[in-house]
Amino acid sequence: APAPAHAPAHAHAHAQAHAHAETERERERETERRKEEFANSVEKMEEREKERERERERERELVRESEKVREREYEKKRVTERADMQKQIRALEERERKREREVEREKSAVQKRESQFKSVVGERESERETLKSKIAQLEEKEKKLLLTLIEKETERENERERERER
Repeated sequence: APAPAHAPAHAHAHAQAHAHAETERERERETERRKEEFANSVEKMEEREKERERERERERELVRESEKVREREYEKKRVTERADMQKQIRALEERERKREREVEREKSAVQKRESQFKSVVGERESERETLKSKIAQLEEKEKKLLLTLIEKETERENERERERER
């Protein structure tokens, strides 16, 4: 059977339509592939951004930790320094108390020596008064003895005189 006259044209139109549909599908696949690539690249970008944010958070956490460590070390140092200062203050106070006790002992010793000295001076003064008194008594006795001696001598002299007269 002979082919209809419009058959080649129809086949050509059909082939064109088929090619056009194929091209359209190809375009849609390409668009879909690009959309998918875009979505993948957006997803990757978001993932990289999230990773960078996690990294920044880790760095902030490390900074916070190191600040806490520094604060603890500073506090420890401050506590140690305060304890050292208090120890120095106590040592100074103890030395001051020792000096005060030493000064009190020296004062006491000086007062004791002064007291002993005054006592000795008093005793010497008393002895001197006693000796003066004894000397005065002895001088008085000596005068009496001399007077007695002179009287007796005078009496003897008188006796001799009377003896001669007889």
